[in-house]
Amino acid sequence: MTTHASNARPARPRRQPGTAITLVALAGSLVALSGCADLTMSDQQALYLDTPTQRHAIGFRSGRAQLDIEVPPGGDTFSPNQQSDALSFFTRYQAEATGPLYVMLPYGARGNDAARQLRELAQESGVSPTSVRIGRNGAREGAFVRMSYNRREVDPPVCGDWSENLGRNHQRVHYPNFGCATQRNTALMVANPRDLQRPQAEDHRSSEKRSVDWTKYVGQAPGASGASPPDSASKATPKAGSNSNAAGVKQ
Repeated sequence: MTTHASNARPARPRRQPGTAITLVALAGSLVALSGCADLTMSDQQALYLDTPTQRHAIGFRSGRAQLDIEVPPGGDTFSPNQQSDALSFFTRYQAEATGPLYVMLPYGARGNDAARQLRELAQESGVSPTSVRIGRNGAREGAFVRMSYNRREVDPPVCGDWSENLGRNHQRVHYPNFGCATQRNTALMVANPRDLQRPQAEDHRSSEKRSVDWTKYVGQAPGASGASPPDSASKATPKAGSNSNAAGVKQ
């Protein structure tokens, strides 16, 4: 018996009606759900992302300021430049220090002379003696005075985050790098980092300017002594029939 190979393809299973429509609807639902998930954001998260001072907050770290002054031999006084540096250091200490002022002196007569001069300069600058901690340098460290204190230093935020696609912003919030440059520049330019943490104390008012302004205010007040009457009250009304136009046209 001769067998012939058949070229006929096997019959495919018949697709049920509506299967394609169901798959398309399911895919559309998944896309819609994923889009809704992107749009879900709490008010606190949106406020945080739209506030550069919180999203790119300026940090702070502990730092240390230090000044070394060479002590002249023979009990000589500090030079004018050394005295100016010490006075400036004392002024900065009162403005930005977070603790006591540490003063390390050399051993011997040089240290005693330096302590006397620094005590006078500190008193001139208004530094309280109770805030000064005095110690001695090592014998091999040389004849110099080392003054130091702890202070706050800024830790600026790191900018340059352009990871987000700005063409698609479903949340309608600012992009990650928004406001970062302003925060970083402010942190790097501030003279005293403590000003970013709390306001400083105000200086005394000018009593001379206040006295001048108060004198002007009292002098212009109604019924004040020495106030001159208005000009209109001092003018006299001409009487009827008087020759008020003697130099006028003849009748």
